[in-house]
Amino acid sequence: KYIKWNLEEENKLVDAILEYGQNWNLIFIKLFPQRSVSQIQNKYYMIKRIRPEEFISDEQEKQDELVYKQIRKLLL
Repeated sequence: KYIKWNLEEENKLVDAILEYGQNWNLIFIKLFPQRSVSQIQNKYYMIKRIRPEEFISDEQEKQDELVYKQIRKLLL
């Protein structure tokens, strides 16, 4: 039977992916034992399509900012 995902679960999944990567079995065991691995994967791909900005980590943002600064220096 399908169990609807709530916003809290979606946010928990986003946090888990940022922490564990796409280690579906670990996420399943630690956080979502009531769901199947395929349900977790499908939800991830759906969220990623709808809200891709959710999967940009702080580290990525820092790296992007450094790249932008370097580009600005080169252009000025």
